[in-house]
Amino acid sequence: MEYSFLEMSDEALLEGCGLPIEGGAAIALFSTGYDVEEDEIVSFSLADANGAVLFDETVKPHNREGWAACDASGRIGPEDVEGAVALYEREDEIMELLDGVPYVVCVHVDFAKAMLDRSWISLPQTREIDLGELFRLSHGTSDRPGEPATAVSLEGISSYYGVPYDGTSTAAIARSTMDCYKAIVSEFREKRDAKGAAYWEERERRLSEAAAADGASSAAARMRERRMNQMNALLWVAGGLIFISLIIQLYQRGGDVGLMVVAGAAAVFSFLRAAANWNKK
Repeated sequence: MEYSFLEMSDEALLEGCGLPIEGGAAIALFSTGYDVEEDEIVSFSLADANGAVLFDETVKPHNREGWAACDASGRIGPEDVEGAVALYEREDEIMELLDGVPYVVCVHVDFAKAMLDRSWISLPQTREIDLGELFRLSHGTSDRPGEPATAVSLEGISSYYGVPYDGTSTAAIARSTMDCYKAIVSEFREKRDAKGAAYWEERERRLSEAAAADGASSAAARMRERRMNQMNALLWVAGGLIFISLIIQLYQRGGDVGLMVVAGAAAVFSFLRAAANWNKK
């Protein structure tokens, strides 16, 4: 498959450039199959941002007893995990290795999380980056010019970046995943730099001017609203004064007490509304 970097907005390009590189970890796994409801992990590996393998274990499923050795399992069959521990028995070690990492990258995050969940292990609260989705959305293929690729594989991504690929072990896959991830972030940054410093300085100037104009417009709108609220407050005060004047006239003429009480309540309400409008921000 022949890939190429897609044209994208400045915002999307800068978002890609801002992806973290240092301090993360890549995860890779083999499973008894691809069914997230039935299959389980048989091999699991972690690699750090420098490609060093931190964890690499063949493990025994705790529910599945029989499965066919296949591509999903890395050709690992039931006989290959005899005597191995279940992955959940190594949870403390895995969590300690992942504690504090700023991000975790995997070829397919949702599938990995589902498989880990079936092993009673959850990833720590950290940024999760799906390498396959990131590459797919930023790269097109020769048969779909200008459009995101429909599907990608780690082997294809590795070939595009010239990263060594060995799909026979999860340790090698974890290293390739991390190398490809760093390569795609570097590609984002190369595309940014290719536009030149002058381009980004001019863009920053335009954005600053637009922000200043928006701020001035917002300030003017707030001032207009403030004046409108003050005018409404004055109208409510005028209404309150009218009711007080009515009360005075009724009192002088020996008018109905009940009517004066109603007028008094209306006057109080008017003054409260005036105060509320005057104090609106």
